[in-house]
Amino acid sequence: MTTIRHSRLGIASAIIAGAVPLCLVLLYTLSIALGTRKGSPGNVIVIIAVLLSLIAPIAHLVGAGLGIGGLFTNRRKLFPVTGTVLNLILGLGGALILVWVARSITYGFR
Repeated sequence: MTTIRHSRLGIASAIIAGAVPLCLVLLYTLSIALGTRKGSPGNVIVIIAVLLSLIAPIAHLVGAGLGIGGLFTNRRKLFPVTGTVLNLILGLGGALILVWVARSITYGFR
């Protein structure tokens, strides 16, 4: 009797869906704990966290693509479905937050 294995693309998609928000929370928590005074290491961590926040929707788009690719294999579909759904929700939410922040910044210059 052969067992059907899980899709590797789906596993990668689910890992991306969980790792990106976890890294963001960890970086922001670490920057708050270290402080953001001038010259403190918290400033560098805040810069890294902001850059990761800008890249996160793209990472979620890649994760969604991996999940969709995993749906078309002859393997189990648990991780591809989970990864695709989470990546699409988190990527769309992150993109909407970035658009909202960008629009609120432009209002300050009027």
